Amino acid sequence: MPIHSPEPAGQPDAHTADNRAIALLVICRLLATLANTSCFVVGVLGTAVYDLEASVFEVSILMLVVNLAMIAGNAVGGLAIDLLGPRKVLVGGLLGYTLTAIVFFLMPLSLTTLTLLNGLYSLVYGAIITTFTSLPPFVVTDASLPRANSLMSTAENAAYIIGPALGGAVALAWSAQGCFAVLGIGGLLAVPCALALPKGASAPVAEKPASTHKGAAYLVEGFKLAFSTPALACLVPMAFLAYFAFGAFDSLETVFYRDVLQVGVEWTGWLNAIMGVGATLGSLLLLKVPERAQDVSLAAWLTALVGAGTVIYVATSNPWIAAIGMAILGMGWGLFEPLLNLIVQRDAPEGAVGRVMGVLQMGQRSSGVLPLLAAPFLAQIFGVQPVLVAAGVIATVAGLVFVGIARRAVARA
Repeated sequence: MPIHSPEPAGQPDAHTADNRAIALLVICRLLATLANTSCFVVGVLGTAVYDLEASVFEVSILMLVVNLAMIAGNAVGGLAIDLLGPRKVLVGGLLGYTLTAIVFFLMPLSLTTLTLLNGLYSLVYGAIITTFTSLPPFVVTDASLPRANSLMSTAENAAYIIGPALGGAVALAWSAQGCFAVLGIGGLLAVPCALALPKGASAPVAEKPASTHKGAAYLVEGFKLAFSTPALACLVPMAFLAYFAFGAFDSLETVFYRDVLQVGVEWTGWLNAIMGVGATLGSLLLLKVPERAQDVSLAAWLTALVGAGTVIYVATSNPWIAAIGMAILGMGWGLFEPLLNLIVQRDAPEGAVGRVMGVLQMGQRSSGVLPLLAAPFLAQIFGVQPVLVAAGVIATVAGLVFVGIARRAVARA
C-alpha cells in the first residue's frame, strides 16, 4: 500500500501527478545508474586489472570491500528512509558520488587508494539503491506502482547500455580512470530531479505509525518484518540466488575477459552494454505481465533463467556467444528486479518499506561476499572459467527447485 498518494486514485489529477513523479524518478535513476555503471565497470575494474595489473586475489579483495560496503549502505539506507524519508537519503547519496570523484582525482593512484575510495562510493551506492527501490509508494498511487517499477528498472537497465558504452569510449579517448569524472557529473545532474519529487518523498516521521522499537532494535524489527509473509520470506533467498549467478563472481569476470575471451578493456563496456539491452527489454515486460502472475512463482522461474543465461555467457571462449548469454541473463534480471521490488512495496507493512527493502538488497548483495573469499583459491585450483560456469549452474538448478517452494508460498498467501 502506498505510503503517500498525491491525489485520490479516482481523480484525473492523480494520473497527471503520477506521470510527473514517474518521469522524475526515471530521469534521476537513469543519471545515477549511468554514473555508477560507467565508473564501476570500466573505471574501477578496468583501472584495477589493466592499469594496476591487479591479480585475481587483489580484485577479490576490492570486490569484497565493495560488497561489504554495499550491504552496510543497504542497511543504513533502509533505516534512514523510514526515519528521515527517501528524499534526504537520495540527495545525500548523489552528492556523495561527486565528493568521491573529487577525492579520487586529488589522491595518488594505487590499488589501496582505489579500493578505499571504492568502498566509500559503494557505501553511498548501497543507500541509493535501497532508496530508488523504496521510492515509488511514497510518490505514486497503487494503480501506478507496476508502471513506476517497470519504467524505473528500464531506466536503470538503459544506463547499463549507455554507462558501460560511455565508459568504454572514455577509456579509449582518455583513460579508464576518467570514468570517475562521469560519476561526479552524473551525481550532480541527478540532484535537481530528486529535489523536484512530490512532497511524499520527504515522508516526515510524524506521518508514519510510531514504532515500538528504538535504536538498533528499530533495524532488527525491519529484519523480522522482511519475513512476515510467505511471499516476503521467499524473496531474500531468491534475490541471493539470482545475484549469485548475476554478479557474485565479479572479481573473476574482468580476468575472464582478459585471459579467456582475450579481448581489450573496452569489451568490459561493450558486453555489459549488451546485457543492458536485454535487461531493458525484460523490465518493460513487467507492463505486460497480468497482475495475478506478478508473484514469487514468476520470480523463481526468472532466477533459473538468469542462471542459464550466465552459463551461456561464460561457457565458451567466443565473445559473440558471451554476448548472447549476456542478453539472456540481462532479460531475466531485467524482469526479476522490478518484480521483487513491486512485491515488497505491496506486501511490506506501512512505515517499514525502507527497512524491508534494505533487507532484500542486503540478501542479494550478501551472495557476493562468500564467493569473493573463495574465488581466488577456486580459480587457482579449477581455473576462472569453470568457477564462473559452476556459479551459473548452481543458480539454475536452485531456481528450478525454488519454483515448487514459491508455488506453496503463493497458495498460503
